[in-house]
Amino acid sequence: MYKKLTIFFTALIIIVINFNIEAQPTAYAFDGAFFRYGTIDLNSGAFTSLNFLPQGNDKYPVSGDNDGINSQYTIMANFSLTGFYLYHLDFVSLTADSIAEVGPLAAGQSQIRALAHNTVNDVWYVISGNDFADASVLYTLNLSNGELTVVGNIQNANFPAAFAIDCFGNAYVVNIEFAGFSTAAVFYSLNLTTAAATQIGTDLGLPDVSFGSQDMDFNPVDSTLYWAGYWIAGFNEGGSFRLIDVNNGTSTEIGTYVQFETITGFSINANCVIPVELTSFSTKVINNSVSLDWSTATETNNSGFDIERKSANSNWQKIGFVTGSGTTTEKRNYSFTDNSLNSGSYSYRLKQIDYNGQFEYSNEVEVVINQPMEYSLDQNYPNPFNPSTTIEFTIPQASSVNLVVYNILGQEVRTLVNEFKEAGIYKMNFDAKELNSGMYIYKLEAASPTGLVFTQVRKMLMLK
Repeated sequence: MYKKLTIFFTALIIIVINFNIEAQPTAYAFDGAFFRYGTIDLNSGAFTSLNFLPQGNDKYPVSGDNDGINSQYTIMANFSLTGFYLYHLDFVSLTADSIAEVGPLAAGQSQIRALAHNTVNDVWYVISGNDFADASVLYTLNLSNGELTVVGNIQNANFPAAFAIDCFGNAYVVNIEFAGFSTAAVFYSLNLTTAAATQIGTDLGLPDVSFGSQDMDFNPVDSTLYWAGYWIAGFNEGGSFRLIDVNNGTSTEIGTYVQFETITGFSINANCVIPVELTSFSTKVINNSVSLDWSTATETNNSGFDIERKSANSNWQKIGFVTGSGTTTEKRNYSFTDNSLNSGSYSYRLKQIDYNGQFEYSNEVEVVINQPMEYSLDQNYPNPFNPSTTIEFTIPQASSVNLVVYNILGQEVRTLVNEFKEAGIYKMNFDAKELNSGMYIYKLEAASPTGLVFTQVRKMLMLK
């Protein structure tokens, strides 16, 4: 929401300052001391009970992750850890659906430890372990019947006790490891394709950490990672609510919990916000210069774009920066020109950077610098394609250019270019994700001021 502050001066000057006060999303969790579901204050870790106990007194949540806003999938376990059950919780109506028993576990595995949702490809993942803390397995989870499919044995992390996936599909685990006569929590990234874990940092800073009764989740709004850990030292024990730095594998305590106050089934209920929706990224070559043009449909906290270039003789290097538009829901157009290039092949990409330092790369585009000698329309690539392909054409002199895509019936489906262009080599991206599979025709018409008219037609095939 927005709060307006008005300051009056004796000269009757009024200054209006707008502060953007961004509320934290609601976080839900199960508190072992209250033995109820409730909400977690992300600023302090404080728990407020909703008096919600959907599973009854014979089960407790192992791990959960949000399903959009105010709902969650969670895996419950019986107290003997011999059965694991998938539930869907609604925190508005305070109701729950018991879906199915979860399994089967891989050979040698005895218990489920964590659950997380990859919103990039809408796949749910589960991690299991054994009684000896020396082997763990990554699975995908079928939400309709609780069936587990093995991805692979997790490498380099034998006891992941907490698991989370950010809005970009990056997965992380907290692995419990022995440190002399104590235990330590160590942070790892996790490859969801190979199940290989890579260590980040040496210690999250919670000594005597427990092998269970913990959970973590990303805040989709700002990509911060919260971890509800638990520790046991002799006859003393308690919980710790912490922020994890994913870059260096350290954590900072926000709040504490008393004995038996374990936090599981923890999820921060907000939809992932993609910082920048890039709708186009194209290049054109004019003599020995390359012009880059791109557009965004929406932007959130966009600081700007690093422009990076690579050639056959060099690695990626930053050659410029274009300031972004912060936060906007309106279309924005950007451009950058790379001048005085020698002949040869070049690749370009954009590095979009948020205000908080998070970044994401665009797809790469390639250009060739040479002096065009004649009109041409090249075959699209890839071909066949799904759902997008690149169409390249060359004009040796300034011309009025029209590039149109037709279906096999001759009906126009998209105009890619309809403007006057200088001499050069141009690459256009054709995105057909909203079109049906089949044969399409693209036609180039170029008319120079001298009256020369060039026309060429090619076919391309989209296979979904």
